[in-house]
Amino acid sequence: MSDRREQLEMLQSRVSGKLDDLKEALDGPRTVMSDGDAWQGTRADTFGEDIGYRRTDLQTAADTLMGDIDDAVAAEPASDESGG
Repeated sequence: MSDRREQLEMLQSRVSGKLDDLKEALDGPRTVMSDGDAWQGTRADTFGEDIGYRRTDLQTAADTLMGDIDDAVAAEPASDESGG
């Protein structure tokens, strides 16, 4: 396996875990806001919707980032093809 591919796979794993953590970090507040457990009213509704939009934006960015990393891993040879 090439050093570059190995490094990309390590990056892939680390980034995937961190992105999951970030997405989950918005799930709790979003649930609290949508359930009305934090506060209620027009401003609360707007704030809760904003959390939802930000989570969607984060999901889109995460998908794009992971797609780029996945593409980079796929472009690297699975093993060193040196020698001969």
